[in-house]
Amino acid sequence: MLAKQRHQYLSVLGIEQYIPRFSLGGAHSSNRLQEGDLEPIDHAKIIAAPVTQTKVTPTKATATQAVAVSQVAKTADDATSETARGKVEFTLSVWCINPGCFVLDSRQPGTALPTNRLLQNILYAMGYPLEQLPPGETIRWPIFNNHQWVNDVEQACAMVQAFISAKAKKVPLQKIILMGKAACHFALGDSTHHDKDTDGNTADYFDSVCGSQVESPLWQAPVTIIPSLDAMLQDPRQKALAWKGLKNMPAR
Repeated sequence: MLAKQRHQYLSVLGIEQYIPRFSLGGAHSSNRLQEGDLEPIDHAKIIAAPVTQTKVTPTKATATQAVAVSQVAKTADDATSETARGKVEFTLSVWCINPGCFVLDSRQPGTALPTNRLLQNILYAMGYPLEQLPPGETIRWPIFNNHQWVNDVEQACAMVQAFISAKAKKVPLQKIILMGKAACHFALGDSTHHDKDTDGNTADYFDSVCGSQVESPLWQAPVTIIPSLDAMLQDPRQKALAWKGLKNMPAR
């Protein structure tokens, strides 16, 4: 792992980092390269060199690592592509933060990422200094092995929307945060799965509104769309989109 990426992960975990700047007593000396140990790099030669493909025979260890990496990279944001193929399957995590802040996050089961810590930091920046997150809830689709409903996008949307509406009856919602494609599409409705851009071409609704606020006739509360916690931890650059959307939210 690159040092910069490692520092970003440790920062999210809240771990203090120390970088040695002086030699430690008793430490082995570093092997210093002498002038002439390395051949000078001919950049022109590298650019002009033809690209060759080398066939690599994967070992059992490398194959296992490749499977593990692919599983982590496949986040809950892939729920939309699954829907396009007729398969509707997703997992959402839900938190109700008093007073009236509702958070719905798209999750990928099996990923061991510090998502709770990241959400706690986000809420702190929003004015919710929580010592720990309140107990969350999980929404899964399909609810059970029902072959009639497993591919029914409308039923999935209705279930998620009914869940949010039930929460709104107990505590009036002041703001709603939808994190990731699955949360966005299934909370706002089936019509958001395929939107049209200004040229009339099919565009992804989530990508077009991520980092902004949208209006929904379902709830009398502003809805903010940002990347999922998994996506932000796997690609820290997406935190900029999250901040863009959160800083325009109404004050607590």
